[in-house]
Amino acid sequence: MKNLLLTVVSAFMLATSVFAQKVVETDPARPIETGGVTITYRPALDEKDGKTPMVDVSEIWAYTGCREAQIAQDPSTKYYEKYGWNDLKNFPEMKLKNNGDGTFTLKIDNIKAFYNVPDDKPVREMLFVFRNVDGTIQGADRLIAVDPAGGTATGGLRLINGVSTSTKVDVIVAQADQPQITEIGFQLASVYKEVPAGAAVQMKAKASGAPAPIYADVSCGFPLEKGGKYTFLIGADASGEYTSKVLTDDVETKAGMTKLRFIHWSPSTPAVDIRAVLPTGALSPPVVANAKFGDVANVEVPAGSYKLAVTAAGDGSKALITFNPIELPGATNLTVVAFGNENELTKVRAFIDNGNGRDFVDLLPLGQGWIIKANPEVPSKNEGVEIQYNPENDVKDGQFKMIGVDPAYVYTGARDYAGGFFQKSEWGAVGTTDALKLTKNADGTFSWNIPSPIWQFYPGVEETKVLKELLFVFRNADGSKQGGDVSLKVGDGSGPTVTTEPKDATASKPLAVTYYPWNDKKDGSFKMVGQDVYVYTGGTTVDGSYLEKAGWGNVGTTDGLKLTMNPDGTATWNIADLNAFYSVPAGAKLKEILCVFRNADGSRQGSDVKIPIDQPASVEDDKLAAAINLFPNPTPGMARITLPSDAAVRVSIVNQLGTVLYTATATGELLWNGRDFSGNAVAPGAYLVHVQSATATAVVPMTIIR
Repeated sequence: MKNLLLTVVSAFMLATSVFAQKVVETDPARPIETGGVTITYRPALDEKDGKTPMVDVSEIWAYTGCREAQIAQDPSTKYYEKYGWNDLKNFPEMKLKNNGDGTFTLKIDNIKAFYNVPDDKPVREMLFVFRNVDGTIQGADRLIAVDPAGGTATGGLRLINGVSTSTKVDVIVAQADQPQITEIGFQLASVYKEVPAGAAVQMKAKASGAPAPIYADVSCGFPLEKGGKYTFLIGADASGEYTSKVLTDDVETKAGMTKLRFIHWSPSTPAVDIRAVLPTGALSPPVVANAKFGDVANVEVPAGSYKLAVTAAGDGSKALITFNPIELPGATNLTVVAFGNENELTKVRAFIDNGNGRDFVDLLPLGQGWIIKANPEVPSKNEGVEIQYNPENDVKDGQFKMIGVDPAYVYTGARDYAGGFFQKSEWGAVGTTDALKLTKNADGTFSWNIPSPIWQFYPGVEETKVLKELLFVFRNADGSKQGGDVSLKVGDGSGPTVTTEPKDATASKPLAVTYYPWNDKKDGSFKMVGQDVYVYTGGTTVDGSYLEKAGWGNVGTTDGLKLTMNPDGTATWNIADLNAFYSVPAGAKLKEILCVFRNADGSRQGSDVKIPIDQPASVEDDKLAAAINLFPNPTPGMARITLPSDAAVRVSIVNQLGTVLYTATATGELLWNGRDFSGNAVAPGAYLVHVQSATATAVVPMTIIR
């Protein structure tokens, strides 16, 4: 079977092999909580936000702490901080040894003693953030698993819930007093949880918080090995009788390869074949043949992009379901489960085995995948955007009307928060407007660009108007065939991320925060536009203590952290008493509060926003102004603007009449080419460079001479 798949897909797949050193290595590889460990760090490999900020840092320090459980298993687990972030420079033992070969080392003699963890408490994970001495440059969070004293006596078990009639499911292993796995819904998996290893381990899956129904109560038919990983799969057959499987998960990955384990777990779905869709559109011989409910099949393939289809067993003439292409990464093991109920197949989901066990990627049938991809994902109205269009997922009135259409065009307009709509051209003129014609790609998708700035592309949109979204209807030239309405959210970036009332926040007064999602840019995109808004937050005191309101994993369920959405697209958040809200100890004083605005589950988030407390805004303005340097000034046109490196700011070039000629968002440095939005050289004269952060504004004079 494996060789057959490789033969079928070899014509359209690129295999890759990656061999790389690790950012962090430990000796021993699995440290023991009461033992020592030597940590080796490679700054050149420490990637954060697409960059390697630590590569040129010659003096490296470690911020670190440990947890009683791995954060992926329990986000609320107790955390033991070695030293506070702002205090690190006072403790020279946290400086790593420079080995002179691009590596740095830190030695810990006894993990529990190092972190001052009580003898009766466990350590299961260490956190490290490697940084320079003052913390202005830092790498990404690095996690190191820690085993119990005496070595691990446990295995890792996850539940995959395939019982369509269940609400939430708990799992009790080895007659434990409390469930080790809790509240797992249908078609979801738990993270791997530590359970006792050994022979004939008893496993019970039941309704959460109730004695019944019991979905499985079985003794594992093989020993659970120490350090092994296992899947407890529960479901119901076509008659409604509960059934289960315990599977050994493959923990060994292969560079450049993906290991797939297919499980047919849809009771009403008959036997099927899984086939690859070839570049010609034809179906391959079966990759997995005659799969029936309960069957498990294993396949290894090189990493790459695959398009799969399901046919009736033994019949390759017609696909019952064709899936969107899926990218299979190298060095990854996946368990692909076809879920269903008594009536139909409901979902095909690929769980990542060599991670926390819970994360997944869905295999989406055509018509349920992406219709457009935008770069940037949520663009600013002041920049351009590249659009990729996929007609295979564009459904209108139950039909795929755009498949086979070539050339393709797009009717488009921009909508603001007040309900105004600004179309590029009338519907009848679309087919004769070159700017609305798409370019077909070799893979059957189409490409199209809106030039920078977006707001100028749509007649009637003024520069000061805040846009909400762009509307697209993809169609043929005469409009006789068309897809459904597609929208793309739009950001702005020309104003503040937040404003506060009062402007100068003080701990002794109520604080009202207004949040502007269209100005919150992170990683080049305005990810919070159109989202329900929550906030992760904590207060920092004058002595450097950090008072977290709720852990990241608990934000979506904690009172007081959901913002109120307003008709104009903003969101508001009110705190009646800052000291009480952040549980500020007696005698301590708040210095600032940190806010990260996000959605409920944290899958989308904005940038870090810091609001100073009991510090007049003029203080923050002066700090921002001091961080800005303009060279040369006077300038013949091109100017290099040095900016704060810790957060993105908005830079605008403004003439003496107050007209904005150019805007951009940048961090660290911006190189301006001396041209306005239209690409015209800005005339000689006096100008102002406006720089705006989340909490401050600064203005720097600039003179252009030519």
